[in-house]
Amino acid sequence: MVMKERTLSEFVEEHGQTATAEKLGVTQGAVWQMLKNKRAIYVVETSNGQLNAFEKKPVGRRAA
Repeated sequence: MVMKERTLSEFVEEHGQTATAEKLGVTQGAVWQMLKNKRAIYVVETSNGQLNAFEKKPVGRRAA
């Protein structure tokens, strides 16, 4: 199974905020907030067209 991983901003650039929100099952406002806050969210698309979104976050204490 081939998977394609893109940043949320790359996915939105191709599909738009409204379509991205519909595909991920969230509101357009939620997508806007994720972009505004520069969250490290990645959209993974499988070869059969299934979409999943994941946020990459540091584990443990953050450096000050």
